[in-house]
Amino acid sequence: MTPPPVYVFDLETTSLDPNAGKIVAASVFGPGVAFSYADPGYEPDVLDAFFDTLSDLPVDARLTTWNGWGFDLNWLRTADLEVVSPLSFRETTETSKYGSPLLRATFRGHDVGDVYYQTCWPTWAVRQGLPSTGLKAVAQAALGVTPHDIDVTRLSDYTDEQIAGYCLDDSRWTWTLWELRSLAAA
Repeated sequence: MTPPPVYVFDLETTSLDPNAGKIVAASVFGPGVAFSYADPGYEPDVLDAFFDTLSDLPVDARLTTWNGWGFDLNWLRTADLEVVSPLSFRETTETSKYGSPLLRATFRGHDVGDVYYQTCWPTWAVRQGLPSTGLKAVAQAALGVTPHDIDVTRLSDYTDEQIAGYCLDDSRWTWTLWELRSLAAA
């Protein structure tokens, strides 16, 4: 039996605190999908495009993210939505690396996964002596990519396409790390 397709999503925001910032970009990457949309001026358009993309995924699709339980899901739950989210949220007693409660979600009745919390990549990063267990450090060391960073306090310095591309890179790298997760355990 063929396993269900896995899709990774990522959000870019103007703050670590969902009550103090806004979502400026969203991306989804997986089999046959490389979606990214940025609009630093209007969060509802970003969320509409993101949720439309999720609704177009195959019926058996599974979602995962990098540190989404500790970050992205809190943003989606807190956002002032003009549309109904396809995700159902639930709190846990676990704590994220930021000290906030981990949030879990389901999509079409299946748990949303988290490559950061469910694989050995953070442990692998420590064993490799990396300066961080974050996505950029792990992707650079494990995949040989050269991550670019954006300064979310200076979004006007970037085009919407640059912000969207940055967000899509994060989803693509997370998807690849998900596919290669057995290497982290070695």
